Amino acid sequence: MLAIILALGSSVAWGLADYLGGFKSRSFPVPVVLAVMYLASLAAMALDLATYDPTRVHGYRLSRAALGRQVARLGAAVQAERERMVGLDPLRADVIFAAESARFGHPEQTIAIVTLLGGIYRVAERAGRSRAAEWALTSEQVPAPVMAAAGVVNRVVPDEALLDEATAFARKVAQGPTRAYAAHKALLRTWAVGGVAAADEAMFDIAMPLFETEDAKAGLTSAVNALRADKPRPVLEFQGR
Repeated sequence: MLAIILALGSSVAWGLADYLGGFKSRSFPVPVVLAVMYLASLAAMALDLATYDPTRVHGYRLSRAALGRQVARLGAAVQAERERMVGLDPLRADVIFAAESARFGHPEQTIAIVTLLGGIYRVAERAGRSRAAEWALTSEQVPAPVMAAAGVVNRVVPDEALLDEATAFARKVAQGPTRAYAAHKALLRTWAVGGVAAADEAMFDIAMPLFETEDAKAGLTSAVNALRADKPRPVLEFQGR
């Protein structure tokens, strides 16, 4: 089950929404960017789990009212604030869809301050130092296609198709091998902090437990059987276990 959070809301003015620590989006009054998260994260947030504990999260009943509170809390927070929320993986919003009308920029230099929530270096992580510096120094309104080409935004879609495209992607991800997704995210987190050498060192500690999951056992068995029968591998229905 998924909760789809409007990370950047419908806005016609600067400052009503942002992500990446102060990198703002301006657009016509339509939702411009969606972030996708699993319901498990909402449960972890409700339980204040600094360390994810599947035994407490699995089967946890989140009331409609509690869900509404968490959605409102996330919708009102910028990315830098979300990164500090207990129970929420700081690498959420890995995949960003933007509408064609979206424009992005750092407005801070127009009032002689810096990106206090870390926007300049968060953008630098995705787009490189030179682009991050230029955008921070100029407050240029950068079109969504340029952001996609720079690696800050994953996909640019027509405004009217944004919700459908993001929902379809979310449903596809939700039906995948979520334990493997978690491992990929852990490797990316390790790489972001310590580089390739640190990720290489952590690889087997992160990857080997996957071979004990039901999803990996089913996947490997189906691959072997398909190879022996000289047939294409079937599409599997993963269980997230």
